[in-house]
Amino acid sequence: MKNFWTILSVVIVVVILLLSLVLYQVRETETVIVVRFGDPVRKEEQPGLKMKFPQPIEVVHRFDSRSRLFDDTPIEEISPAGGESIILKSYAVWAIAEPGVFLTVIEDVERAEDTLYTLLRKAQNSVVGKHYFSEFVNTDPDKIQFEQIEEEILNEIRGEAMQAYGIAIKTVGIKLLDVPKDVTAKVFERMKADRNRKRDSILAEGNAKAERIRSDAEAKQKELL
Repeated sequence: MKNFWTILSVVIVVVILLLSLVLYQVRETETVIVVRFGDPVRKEEQPGLKMKFPQPIEVVHRFDSRSRLFDDTPIEEISPAGGESIILKSYAVWAIAEPGVFLTVIEDVERAEDTLYTLLRKAQNSVVGKHYFSEFVNTDPDKIQFEQIEEEILNEIRGEAMQAYGIAIKTVGIKLLDVPKDVTAKVFERMKADRNRKRDSILAEGNAKAERIRSDAEAKQKELL
């Protein structure tokens, strides 16, 4: 009887080991790529228990399909159109959209973020160079074009990231914006001059209107006399 239980225990362990070689689970938050002899043969996205050939015939590669935040970008000084510099730091929200392409070209998240940094920096410099300083820093909020600039950066990297690397860029944003110290004084002087011009214009318009009212009043008074 003792031998029976020993044999049964061994059989159960062997069965479990064999099943672990041919079964794998796909979670709700991941996509699985099954590689056979080095070539991707299928993609599994539906959660549940799946079957495969044992290693080394087939190997399972798991990829988290949730969105990730990439903001490990340096703070950089960039020159918009017009010459005056700004200090900028941007970020991107991304996800692995094509795991087969991602596995073949990138392989892991660390390399993906290195690639994202290169793409983001290139697009950021290109787009910022097309916009004027006043579209980043301005006393008039209506003239600041953050949303348009972020959309242009997104459009510039979205296609290449998806086609070449299997990465979906969902959002690009400006995380930090500042002005270098040597530019700050010039900016304040220009803002002060702009405010003075607006003030003088308003005062001149008010004086002209008051003068017209006085002239009209004097003309009517003469008519009555």
